[in-house]
Amino acid sequence: MRYLQHKGGQKLHLVFEIDNGLTHPICGRKFDSYRANFNIPMGHACKNCLRVFKSKSFNPNEFMIKHLRES
Repeated sequence: MRYLQHKGGQKLHLVFEIDNGLTHPICGRKFDSYRANFNIPMGHACKNCLRVFKSKSFNPNEFMIKHLRES
């Protein structure tokens, strides 16, 4: 899992690494330009990303498969 930050300097979003790059943020937000950040505490992440990540119904494998089908 990685953090992405929108070019505008907003909150950090949680994404996953896949073979051909990175997924979109797990909160559903999409943006064109971003920068990757590493080794940052989870407390700095987008609250919606954290909520989705902590939910019992969230399955990272299904999320990545869905992303690969969309791209």
